[in-house]
Amino acid sequence: MKTHALAACDEARRLKENYLMNKLGCIFEQFRQDESGQDLIEYALIVGLIGLVAVTSLNSVATAIGAVFTRISTKLNSVAPASS
Repeated sequence: MKTHALAACDEARRLKENYLMNKLGCIFEQFRQDESGQDLIEYALIVGLIGLVAVTSLNSVATAIGAVFTRISTKLNSVAPASS
């Protein structure tokens, strides 16, 4: 079963009037109806969002871990100072 747009493309082919404009219109209509790459784009956007969240959260985790090691180092130095 053909859609209205594809039937219009068939009609344009039969008439042969303004062939180039009709052909471009048909190509554009077929492109507009084609959804084959839509899923790939959606998955790419989701992966990009997950990556952005991961980088942001890992940055704050790294800062917190650095603060913990700094506190541990300070306490160890106050308990047993380094001998010269």
